[in-house]
Amino acid sequence: YAHLTKSKCYVALGNKEAAFASCFDAVKDEPNGREGWCALSLLCNGHNFAEMFAYAMRALSITQRQWNYCVDPECWESLPHSLVCISAWQLGLKDLALEHGKIAVTKKPSIELHCDREANVKTMIELMGG
Repeated sequence: YAHLTKSKCYVALGNKEAAFASCFDAVKDEPNGREGWCALSLLCNGHNFAEMFAYAMRALSITQRQWNYCVDPECWESLPHSLVCISAWQLGLKDLALEHGKIAVTKKPSIELHCDREANVKTMIELMGG
């Protein structure tokens, strides 16, 4: 939890390299938690869609939710599906993007992606004829 908090602070300070390092420390400490993997995926948004996709898929591969103070509920709602949707779309994996986009819009919206995510995903689904 401390590593993820530090990562957010580094992002706010504009130090993405240190933010990545803190996220990697988080996944070393808790490899079976979704939080670190989602944080890594978010850091990649906009510049490295392959890594964004890999980290988001790793988060989704974790199916046993831990019940402690470190669990971020967003990582168990729409966030990882939104991250897969965005990155898959950018990588040309349109069917996978559509699949996870549909899942994302059925779950609680993510605060981390506080844009018009739901509207964007619905538009994407319409464009793909889904």
